[in-house]
Amino acid sequence: MGDLGAHGPSAKQAQDIARAMLPAFGWDPATQMPPLIKLWNGESGWRWNALNASSGAYGIPQALPAGKMASAGSDWRTNAATQIKWGLGYIKNRPDYGSPAAAWSKWLSRSPHWYDDGGYLPTGLSLVANGTGSPEPVFTGSQWADIKAAKSSAGPTSLQADVKVYVGDREIADIVRTEIHTHEQDTATAINNGRWV
Repeated sequence: MGDLGAHGPSAKQAQDIARAMLPAFGWDPATQMPPLIKLWNGESGWRWNALNASSGAYGIPQALPAGKMASAGSDWRTNAATQIKWGLGYIKNRPDYGSPAAAWSKWLSRSPHWYDDGGYLPTGLSLVANGTGSPEPVFTGSQWADIKAAKSSAGPTSLQADVKVYVGDREIADIVRTEIHTHEQDTATAINNGRWV
């Protein structure tokens, strides 16, 4: 990788490393690099030190748990090439992926995706900063319209959220439902009391 200094490679340098590795996995860089760029832009922005504070996912491919990348090299914490090698192997060996194009397609098919359908913004710094000290609700325009309409009507306000949370292919429902239910009630109470969150 050459002398990259203490900050690791740029996104462009990391992408060049990945492009050079694609043929070793049996993929044509001309067809597989564009979806790989999009996939890992969405996961980490191609940052070798990207850390998801809520889940612990780490690195360019956002491995969870992060230590799985040790199978590609002991320098997985700091070496973009090691992370990319592991990530490409993960894509190739995962039955529902098999290629960067298929992985990108699967990533796009997940719903809700990010906060496009509403959700909770975790505390701390992610793609945006949440300094409230607790998860912050993020609503779409139509969700806000429903809240405003409910507030305008007489009687108590209630909110219903249908949420599915996955870690890999495993749905985590029992832990998350309780937390969201608590926040729904807090939000409804705040709206009933005339406080807009």
